[in-house]
Amino acid sequence: MKRNNHICIQNMMNAFATINEAGRYESTDASKIAHVILPDLFVMWDRKIREGIMGDPNLFYAENYVMKFLPQMKLELHNLIESCAATNLNEMETIKTIEDICGGNTVTKLIDQYNYMTYTMSTEYKLYIDEIKKNAPKELWPQNLLESTEFW
Repeated sequence: MKRNNHICIQNMMNAFATINEAGRYESTDASKIAHVILPDLFVMWDRKIREGIMGDPNLFYAENYVMKFLPQMKLELHNLIESCAATNLNEMETIKTIEDICGGNTVTKLIDQYNYMTYTMSTEYKLYIDEIKKNAPKELWPQNLLESTEFW
């Protein structure tokens, strides 16, 4: 992102974060509003996600969202796309395939769901994964995403 874009997004996030009756700075709400407006660009966050990804739940200001959190989410998306490299799809085809497999959700929403389960609901997520592993055929786990879609 260019510097001017950073500042525009920070200004927008700051405006969203402060438009509430209590006058508190609500960056979680701001990220949700931004995601609703531009779901292909903005990933939602909350206190536990900030702590899990950036190591500090108090890094809630727009500058941290734009300069630290979003670049980390972009890197994680890039890593996901690279993990699908064996499929011979380009980046956009890979994203479209992932979104199709996951019911049409945008990759930003899928990243949010992963973050939410990993950081916000980590105990429940671990129990869920353990239950899936008990019920899934053992030969499925080493397969890549495209090879295992029939099971899901």
